[in-house]
Amino acid sequence: MRKDILKIVAALFISSTILIGCDQKDANSERDDLQEQKMDVRESRDDLQQAIQDSIQERRQFREDAQLRMDKYDRDMAELRNRITKEKRTNRERYNKMIDKLEQDRLELKTKLDNYNDKSSDNWDTFKNDFNNSMNELGNGISNFFSDDK
Repeated sequence: MRKDILKIVAALFISSTILIGCDQKDANSERDDLQEQKMDVRESRDDLQQAIQDSIQERRQFREDAQLRMDKYDRDMAELRNRITKEKRTNRERYNKMIDKLEQDRLELKTKLDNYNDKSSDNWDTFKNDFNNSMNELGNGISNFFSDDK
């Protein structure tokens, strides 16, 4: 979206330059066109600022939602640890290793989210999809902990 707005601003600038250079219009008409183009540039600039603010807000909301999911997964993993205390020792060791792996996956996701700094909207969409898929896999691993044959 940001790229599209930048393209619009560039197109408006180029078209205003071309129109200003034409000697076929009278002075009043040129002045009106110039004012109109200035207004278009201002509107485009405002649209760009709004797009930037929307992007910042979307990323902030995504991070908050991801953190809430991770907090839930932490509680779920703690509950799993409590449930396995009643298991046989051999099962308990195996389950602890499985939970350790889930916790490691969760930590890697947290680090990935914290370290993401790319401002490009294309890369953001890819990151967001990959991150959500990884979070869903983690959630499924927790949900299906006892039902999977591991």
